[in-house]
Amino acid sequence: MFYHGDSTQLDTLKEICGKNYEREIKKFEEEIFKKVKRVIDFELTLLDGTVFKYRENKGKIIVLNFWRYRM
Repeated sequence: MFYHGDSTQLDTLKEICGKNYEREIKKFEEEIFKKVKRVIDFELTLLDGTVFKYRENKGKIIVLNFWRYRM
């Protein structure tokens, strides 16, 4: 499983899922992969300036949070 950024995301998943978190996360992954359709290749520049490339992370769970800044 892939977590971009700090490890608090994994810690949060452990808290939510309990002591059987690995089995629960595996079930989440299986359910997601059943529903996922083909994704086109893409690249994004992250807030820290690094480039995220889908092709380098294919097969992993990727959560995108898009928001728009208004002045």
